[in-house]
Amino acid sequence: MDFVPGDGAAMDANIASKISKTTKEIMLASMVISSGTVLGALVDAIERSVKVSGVYDGPEMNQVLKRLGKM
Repeated sequence: MDFVPGDGAAMDANIASKISKTTKEIMLASMVISSGTVLGALVDAIERSVKVSGVYDGPEMNQVLKRLGKM
């Protein structure tokens, strides 16, 4: 996927779609995840017991986990 300024919504939808299709494990490399679409897909994946690991913004992801009652 190429980065093209102005295509943020399409990129979010593409990434969220790939997350939604994942059944086993997601490995992230993103210091800041600010997309509600992507975060929502990650929440759904965690609720489906998909393992999520990698390098990411800890405080942001901790808030997601707290909302899920996982922390």
